[in-house]
Amino acid sequence: MTVAIARDASASDQLVYAWPFPIHGYEVDVTCAADDQVVMCPAYLVGDKLGPGRHRWRATDPSRPVAAYFVSTQPMEVSFACQTSFQIPSSNQPVTLFAHGSVLVQCPEPSILVAQFVGLPYDAVNDGLMRSVARSCERLVARTLVRRVIMGGSVNAVTDESMLPSIAEELLMQNMTAGAVFGLECTRLLRLEISAD
Repeated sequence: MTVAIARDASASDQLVYAWPFPIHGYEVDVTCAADDQVVMCPAYLVGDKLGPGRHRWRATDPSRPVAAYFVSTQPMEVSFACQTSFQIPSSNQPVTLFAHGSVLVQCPEPSILVAQFVGLPYDAVNDGLMRSVARSCERLVARTLVRRVIMGGSVNAVTDESMLPSIAEELLMQNMTAGAVFGLECTRLLRLEISAD
């Protein structure tokens, strides 16, 4: 029996769309959009990667289930927000900083990305990836802002608008997604707003 699969239209804004049912059978008709790649995972192991177009994929062992992951090759926006409280050592002044913004992330190698979550519950994959990227950004932003305020001795070191370009440059140089799952790269910092209490 041949099974036909494609990304659901309602999931067009997701970085990763996991086909929501185990695939059984010998042949699978795969339709892949121009900005997608599909990673086929027989027996929940990373297998073939299929590019845009229509494909007929054949399983080596039709008795074992197959998972399929549609991975967008287009940059996706991920928002982040963090709050951090500390004291400036030179003055013992308590400070609370707030930062929020968004980054563009892209997946250059879908197989590496999929290998980290193949076999996990389908409905949580994309949300988990977005949370992983957001948390990585939040940790790096918080560390960077705290260090800059302590070195400058004042919250003006991060809240002054003239400082934003150098803060953004430093964050990008440190790779804002370094603490997220492998296989995702930060391509651009879209927005960053910083305030203090």
